Amino acid sequence: MLSRLAARGFRRAFAAIAQPNDASNALHEAFGFQPAGRLRRVGWKHGAWHDVQWWQLDLVACEDEVDPPREIAP
Repeated sequence: MLSRLAARGFRRAFAAIAQPNDASNALHEAFGFQPAGRLRRVGWKHGAWHDVQWWQLDLVACEDEVDPPREIAP
C-alpha cells in the first residue's frame, strides 16, 4: 500500500494509534514511521479514554517538491 501511495504522487503517510499499543507502535516503526504528535485522552476504547499517537512516514524525499498528488480513483 505504501509503495502504491508513493507511485500515485503522495509524499507522506500517517497513522493514528490508540495508546498504549506496543505491538502496533513496533509494526509502524518497522515500516519507518516516526512519532509526529500525541493527542491526550481523545480516543474512547474498551470503556476508557486513551491517548492517540500520530505517526508519519515520508514516502519519498520531498524537501522542495510542490506537485500535488494524483487522484486515487482511476
